[in-house]
Amino acid sequence: METTERTIRTEAAYDAALTEAASLMDALAGTPKGRRLEALVTAIEAYEALHWTTA
Repeated sequence: METTERTIRTEAAYDAALTEAASLMDALAGTPKGRRLEALVTAIEAYEALHWTTA
């Protein structure tokens, strides 16, 4: 499932983004897949910063 949003708003979307990112881990930088991975990682990090606190 491809997430097209840049902002992850739900836990389900977060889980889908993690799954998709994992499938793209071998993508080369600068390729469409590499850019997709970069966008997903940015969205995942933003979601985690908003919803998870670190001790």
